[in-house]
Amino acid sequence: MPSDRFLNLKQEKKKVILQAAVKEFSSVPYEQVSINQIIKNAGISRGSFYTYFEDKKDLLQYLMEDTKERVFRGIVDTLRENGGDMFVAARVIFDRLMDKMGNCDHDIHYQMIRNMKIPPNPEVFGYPEFIYECKEYEQNCELLYAELDHKKYNFKSYRDLMCVMEMLCIILLKGAVQLAMGVASREKLKKVFEAQLGVMQTGICRPDLVQ
Repeated sequence: MPSDRFLNLKQEKKKVILQAAVKEFSSVPYEQVSINQIIKNAGISRGSFYTYFEDKKDLLQYLMEDTKERVFRGIVDTLRENGGDMFVAARVIFDRLMDKMGNCDHDIHYQMIRNMKIPPNPEVFGYPEFIYECKEYEQNCELLYAELDHKKYNFKSYRDLMCVMEMLCIILLKGAVQLAMGVASREKLKKVFEAQLGVMQTGICRPDLVQ
């Protein structure tokens, strides 16, 4: 996260720095992002940059905070709109994400997602690499757990949902990035997504053989 020195800058200067960062992150893959290019476009020195942020990952995490908040609010709202049915909600979110990625040139944040690795490192979104030790992720899953229609699932607690949510997020983001990169058509990605959801819904073991 940014230093107090950055947070205490005048709003206009912060805006210029962040706009320069967004431009760079949305233009090239993460590995090719150049701090030199960012500071050149922002009109600041390299020394100043490192008094504001630790590195480019630290900067990207800050940029993704707003996106992370919007995504979580959207998941909660979609779950509520669909009666707490997690899999119906997942299908709705998939279609919306595909719509966004199909027009990602008009959304700077989705351009940034497009340039991430598949699957994205959780650290990019401000989560630790081992996400199950992240208090924020745990709290978010606890909130989502309260919105579920529990008659449909065998969850023992919200911690079970933490596992499922990680799998769903990876599947969703992978499909979105592949669409933006032109790896596969929306129709093919939808077919794979439905197959993956089907496995998650029905499981892979016969109930009478599960120990």
